[in-house]
Amino acid sequence: MPPLSDSLSTAKLALVLITFVPVMIVWLLGLFSSRPEKPGVIRVGSPLKHDAEVFDHDTVHECVLHLSRTETAADLRGLALGLRNAPVEEAAPLLKHFMQSADPELALFSQSILQQGREQLQTTLNQLQNHHEQTDPRIAAGFLETSLRIVAPSLAAPDERESRIRQIAKRAGEALASCTHTPRLLAACVRVFLVAGDPQRARSILDAMPADAPLRRELEPRVHFALVIKQRAEAS
Repeated sequence: MPPLSDSLSTAKLALVLITFVPVMIVWLLGLFSSRPEKPGVIRVGSPLKHDAEVFDHDTVHECVLHLSRTETAADLRGLALGLRNAPVEEAAPLLKHFMQSADPELALFSQSILQQGREQLQTTLNQLQNHHEQTDPRIAAGFLETSLRIVAPSLAAPDERESRIRQIAKRAGEALASCTHTPRLLAACVRVFLVAGDPQRARSILDAMPADAPLRRELEPRVHFALVIKQRAEAS
């Protein structure tokens, strides 16, 4: 019979080996694992969309929409009241949902908020359109940004939206020809041409922006994705 000390040594050695084996397996898996995908292969956006515009999920208003299915009429009035402080194009789907309510006060109040938000946007657009310094890049950028808000899918009918987008794209081209190219103006023009379905023009404008500009970094994935979608549509 082997001495007790030898048995303990063998048990310790076996325990060390058992502990070391998983570490070796993990190390080997890391050594021979597949190479990571290149950043250019990863695409951001919805592959089911065929237009150049990619809408992000609005997590705040989606939660409010879920609440609207369970809250009482009095609580829904409070939710509608809070939507006065949200951009009207983002609040419009919820306000339209509230307008279908059986509560006449909630329906009328939601309709009033939606109409007031539209009128405020139109008033701002008219002021920018009639401003005496049309070559000021701030005025031009503000006009394009406000125009894009007005033609948001939640506010404009499809037929009206298409015709107005063509007008906005024409206005963006005029602004590029007559105004100083500030990052804000270039970014607004990029968004306009993305919505207009012209990602190539958007790409050329984006390339003119400073490489370290935050607006360029923000718009880069959207432009890249729009180009990929358009190339696939043309190939098919």
